[in-house]
Amino acid sequence: MDLGKLEIEVIMYSDFLERNDLFNFTGNNEDYTKENVDELESVAANSNISHRDFVNTIQKIFPFDNNTWIYTSHKALDKSPMNEIYPVERGLHSFRRYFAQLAHQHRTVNGNDEFNKKGLVVIPKFADSDLLSQARDEMKQFDIGVNKQPHNILYRNKDKAPASNSISEQTYEYIVKCLGGETPEIRNKFQNNTFIQRVHNKPDDKDHQKVAHVDTFFPAIKWWWFPNEVKLEHGPFNYAINSCYPNGKYLDWILDQSIEIINDKWPRWKHKSHMEGSFRASDKELKSMGFDLKPITVKANTLVIANVAGFHSRGDVKKEYTRNAIHGSIRIDKPFEW
Repeated sequence: MDLGKLEIEVIMYSDFLERNDLFNFTGNNEDYTKENVDELESVAANSNISHRDFVNTIQKIFPFDNNTWIYTSHKALDKSPMNEIYPVERGLHSFRRYFAQLAHQHRTVNGNDEFNKKGLVVIPKFADSDLLSQARDEMKQFDIGVNKQPHNILYRNKDKAPASNSISEQTYEYIVKCLGGETPEIRNKFQNNTFIQRVHNKPDDKDHQKVAHVDTFFPAIKWWWFPNEVKLEHGPFNYAINSCYPNGKYLDWILDQSIEIINDKWPRWKHKSHMEGSFRASDKELKSMGFDLKPITVKANTLVIANVAGFHSRGDVKKEYTRNAIHGSIRIDKPFEW
């Protein structure tokens, strides 16, 4: 079955249901068997299916009357049916994670294999040397800041940072490739979400971004162009290779985590972001799923692109350090369409 250059375990979701004894679906007044779900999942994986038929098919796999929010990008466990124990115990959040992945693969049939499966793309020696030197100087004009603001968004500050803008535009073709092609939504979000990020990292600052986490339940993208070398002592970006591609143990873990959240039994060290859909995981949990979080150290002038449906974190430091980058992010609004 042609799904581009990637392979997908077509019956992985039915295996998940069988493993967790979840075949007793009653939303359509009949029980589903493994054979039923295998057949529907194969239909959903067909490379010629339209997004409308795709959604209609997977709605049969998870029949639930009030599905207003299921097929949107909403990630927090605070709306019906995401916050109701009945659908959650029957694997709603694992369902969304798995089929959002399949939809992404339909969308990115000519996409970037490294981004889709490994979750990480590293491109050294990215910009011309003259632009590199100018961009380093331009970044010094910007305030310390982790998040985008009107004063640091590159598209709004072209005159202040022309070299940085030029480098940013060069990243665009790589971003578009990872997302499956340009759309007005992607272009708009690229322009409004790309900014000069200056992370002032401090030891033991209790930054919840330093805990391994995913940003959302569907493939999404973040990128950093680093003008300077990022060593281990600089608090590099950490990433768990292949964790963007859901395996069986990961789907089981999502089921457990979502039930804990709905029952208000989740560990508070995971921060409120955990219950908002950016699931946090300990090193032990990552290893149980077969994932290993590692620092991504890079030479100067390197572009790093990450699929932030995979586990990642901000690195810690032993002494204060400011790390500069051109940084951006895009989450599409309709993760089950293409």
